[in-house]
Formats: sequence, C-alpha cells, structure tokens
Amino acid sequence: MSVEDRWHHKGSRKRTKDYGRGKRWRVRHGDHPVRSFDKQEDAITWDNQLKAADLTGELLYAPNKSDITVEEYAAKWLVDQYPNVRSRKAVESRLRNHVYPTHGKRPVRKITVSVFKEWLSDMRSKTKRNGKPYAEGTIRVVYVHYASMLRSAVIDGTLRKHPADNLKNLPVTPSRKVTSVWERPTVDRLVAAHDDRNRPIPLLSATCGHRQGESFAVAEEDIDDWRRKITIRHQVQMVDGKIALVPPKGGKTRVVPAPRVTRNALRASISRYGTLAVRCECCKRVNHLIFFKDGQMLSPTDWNRRHWHPALQAVDITPAEDEETGQHQLRHHYASVLIYAGRPITEVSENMGHASISVTGDVYGHVFESARLDALDALDNVFDGMGTVTSDGATDPLTYPERTAEAA
Repeated sequence: MSVEDRWHHKGSRKRTKDYGRGKRWRVRHGDHPVRSFDKQEDAITWDNQLKAADLTGELLYAPNKSDITVEEYAAKWLVDQYPNVRSRKAVESRLRNHVYPTHGKRPVRKITVSVFKEWLSDMRSKTKRNGKPYAEGTIRVVYVHYASMLRSAVIDGTLRKHPADNLKNLPVTPSRKVTSVWERPTVDRLVAAHDDRNRPIPLLSATCGHRQGESFAVAEEDIDDWRRKITIRHQVQMVDGKIALVPPKGGKTRVVPAPRVTRNALRASISRYGTLAVRCECCKRVNHLIFFKDGQMLSPTDWNRRHWHPALQAVDITPAEDEETGQHQLRHHYASVLIYAGRPITEVSENMGHASISVTGDVYGHVFESARLDALDALDNVFDGMGTVTSDGATDPLTYPERTAEAA
C-alpha cells in the first residue's frame, strides 16, 4: 500500500519518533513527489489519483511546478534550444499558430495521450484561410517541434511520460537521402556562368562545402593561405526582415581545406572590389566581408533572382522551388568529391558541418556505396589479368587452393 502511517510502526501500534509531529499520513508512489496529509481518507484519495495518472502519463506535481503552461514552458525551451535568433522565431511562430490556440494555457503535465492525439487530429483536419488543408510537410514540422519540446519536459521532470510514445500514424520524417548529384561538367559550366564579381560564391560551395548563407558571409579574416584552409564562422540570414550576420547552422564553427583555385579567386575579389566591414553581435568583432552590394550584405532572395537563376538557365537547368536546383546542390557535389576520394565519413561530416555522422550517412549513404563499388572495379582491373604461365605458353587463371582440415 502506498499510504503510510508516520506516527506508528508498520503493522503495530508502537509509536515512532515522529508521533504527534507533522501530518500523520504519507503517500509514496513511484517517481511522484511524496506528500503528507492530516486525514487518512485524503491520503487514500491522493493515492488513487496517482494510480490513475500512471495510466494516462500525467505527473501530479506540487502546484509550484505543475502549473507551468505549455506557452510558459515553450518560452524557456526556445531560448535554450535555438541560439540562432532566426530559427527560434520560426519555431515560435509555428507554435504560436498551431499549438498555443488550443494548448497554450494548458499545464504541461496535462498533455496526456488523448489530449495529444486530439491535437494531432485537429492539425490534420483544419484548413488555411483559402480553405485548403495544411500540407503534410507543415504538419510534420509542427509535430516535430511540439514533440521535441515535450521530450525536454519529460527529461527535466515536468512531464512524466511523452504522449506520443507508442502512438501510431504519426507524421513521418521523409528521407534526407540525396537523389541526384550534379556531375563535374555541369558544376564547371554553372560556376563559369556567373560574372567575375559573383563567381567565387558558387565556387565556395563546390570546393569547400559552404551553404549559401555561409558563402555570403566569408570574410578576409577567414582565409588562411599558409595552412590552405578557410574558417566558416558566420552566415547571412534574414532576421526580423533585416539582413544580419549570425552563427552558422547549429552554431557550429568549422575549418575546411581551401583549394588554391578558391583562395586565389577570393584574393582577386578582395583586390578588385575591396571588403565591407560588418560588426557581428555574436562574436563582438568586425569582419571584412568579401561579398556585398551597395554597401550592404547580400540578400539571398535578390542574389538568387539576379545571378543564380540566370546561371541555371544558361546551362539549360530550369529553376525549381525546392533544393533540387538550389546552390545547396553544389554542397552535394563537394561531398561526393570527398567520398570518391576515399575520405572517411567522419571527415566528410566535419567538413559539411553536419550534427553527426549519422546525418552524413542518411544523406550520402548511397554515394558511399557507389564509391565502394568503384573500388571493387579497381580491384577487378588489377587482379583479372593475373594468371599462371604453363609449359606451352598458355596462361591459366590464378586460383587459390581450397582450405582443408589439415591446412586449417
């Protein structure tokens, strides 16, 4: 039984040292907080509530912790989880539009399985202002954010059990596997299709693995000619409608090898066009950006329209809305070059700035497999010609004796 008598030893009327002090009846139940009551019937009622909560996944905390609402908890979680201001605002916007209207004022501990299932069902049935349902991709993104926040609540003890555990028909995260990688001739033609001022931008993605925003943010201080490397410290992003210099994705600074052609192109650009001094709030230092326009940092939308899309059309590629024709494709080409060169997956992952090697494996697993097949072809080419020359000058295929019990 979970209800204990603090004033008497178990199974007897012998008094304990706490006799007459404090509340008599104490309730211990699993990992729920211990509570004491003056009356036995109140303790039994609380014990029954805890048993019911075990079935729903609800954790009945003391009022000072149990009353925190989803919206209040999310405000703290967003700051801890998303140091990048732009990412934080994007996630906050999705929660505000799709979670707060129904769950915002609800205590986190009351997000039970049934409550969560009802929310997910509403997400799939509600429509936008034009009457069309939300795309599965939108539902999936909101679900991932909300489920991640609740997972944090479970870890820190605000929520006893995650409501999505063991649920079926949850939004499925699509594979991040790259379906196609541009060949070297296509990449060469695409880079060459840019004018002299902008050509180093796609060159950075193709030879160093920069994301587009990272290529816009390259500064003179990032180039190390002596060690033939370049440091990726920042990226250019739109924050609150303004172009800003912010940390790279995940706040992860990385150093990657920089080929001579890339370093020469960057030095030539500095010599011809100068640099733009920009103070970054994240590192409190002045960075001399190599790429800018009219004294301002480059706008991704404007640059794509003026330079990237015309370059695609010049090499007979039709611009699309997804990443299939974005500058990100040059990163995929860069990764494939490293993989076919036999570089280990840890090095590829580090140069790409991935969160882990599992991400690299998910995205480029088939490229690694293709590289292994090429290595097998190389072995075949080396050993297929080997044989034993017989007395009549003929060549027999080289064979190895079978293992026998004696040989073993």
